[in-house]
Amino acid sequence: QTYTNFGVWGRVGFLEIQYAPEKVYAANEDVPAPGVRGNRGDHPDRFGTEPYARTYTGQSYIKAHVGPLAAGFSSENVYWGPGHYAGIVMSDNAPGMGHFTVESAKPLKTKWGTLEGQFLTGNKMHSGFLYSRGPTSDGSSLADVERAPQMDSVFSVFTGAVGVWNPIWFPGMSIGITREIWTDGPVASDSKPWDYIALFYSNPFRGAGGGTQANIDQMASMFFRYVMPESHAEIYGEYGFDDNRYDLEDMLVSPEHSRAYLIGFHKIHPLKEKSEFMEFTYEVTQIEGSKEMINRIQFGYPVFYDSDYNHYGQQIGAGIGNGSNQWILNIDHVKNTRRVGFVYERIARDNDLLYSKNVPWVATWYGFDFTKKYIESSLGLNYEERFGPVLVWAKALLTQTYNWNYWYDPAGTGSPMRANGYNVKSLNLFTGLTLLL
Repeated sequence: QTYTNFGVWGRVGFLEIQYAPEKVYAANEDVPAPGVRGNRGDHPDRFGTEPYARTYTGQSYIKAHVGPLAAGFSSENVYWGPGHYAGIVMSDNAPGMGHFTVESAKPLKTKWGTLEGQFLTGNKMHSGFLYSRGPTSDGSSLADVERAPQMDSVFSVFTGAVGVWNPIWFPGMSIGITREIWTDGPVASDSKPWDYIALFYSNPFRGAGGGTQANIDQMASMFFRYVMPESHAEIYGEYGFDDNRYDLEDMLVSPEHSRAYLIGFHKIHPLKEKSEFMEFTYEVTQIEGSKEMINRIQFGYPVFYDSDYNHYGQQIGAGIGNGSNQWILNIDHVKNTRRVGFVYERIARDNDLLYSKNVPWVATWYGFDFTKKYIESSLGLNYEERFGPVLVWAKALLTQTYNWNYWYDPAGTGSPMRANGYNVKSLNLFTGLTLLL
């Protein structure tokens, strides 16, 4: 896979312009077709059978500045929340969404502290692919993902907003809140003008007033970040939920319903020289559904990312996606313009499928095999160094994958502990180069 972009930026008076297109190419080589595919949302496990090549307008925008505000049109990625490795509601995982934005260009000072925020509205596009969903009963292959050009013009209207408050009485603390609304159900190629301002009139409670608001889905989150400059450290966290609550009682009694959260800690420890230090980051992201899934299954699939929260077939929020969890530990030694360190990553892929018994393991000779989680455990090295105007980075991960895509060997006898899983070792290399002009 390769990703390439370039950009130019300029500002004339109140007008700010950036043009930064992106090109993505992936060989998209054949792999064993999955025995399990998620049954929610537009997130194909493979983008067809041909090489994948796409060009996007990328991190481009045109904005007008008026006092502390800026407004305009953009296709750049928007990242909300304090996470270093994941944003559970908005991140740079999917291509940037074309949108209209009104945002703070600088913090607004008040007697209670500073305020920042953004409102955006736009279209999140279909992937342009169609495929059969769900598991096969015996774990055999499903049909290939097929290109569907007729879906390229299909979209869903998205509106969202974020606000951040830095209280004057608590230096170093940031408190934020987000809300996202999008047209739900089968996506349509048409839309109504008021869909683009749904954030301002949609009721946050599904049952209030007797209405179901069945044509929209909602998401919201709260987050914090506390920076301790003297300690060169920060702690941060975010808690969000998908699917608007029935009423206030439902929100207070069952806050775990369709929730996700992340929490992290970041520390920089200076060494003998001012230009040399150790950097430590630990972050946990939990998107897997809670036990509320068992109680509320008669009302649908009450988990985070319970519907179509995708743009061009990729998750708008955390890249690990539906039902997944992630741990990341990163320790780097930084001296002058060089960074070298190691990283440990563990990702549990779509545990919701397993716990809702939507995987073939329930039909094995073993019965329900509780050990068969789709897990990626990786140990790797980081490297980054600047040579004048050139910034070079690389990352190598040695990954042990257990039960890839919930595959197993129906003919295997396994062990007294578990049935045979499709386990794979792989070396994954990532590298990049940035030229600063």
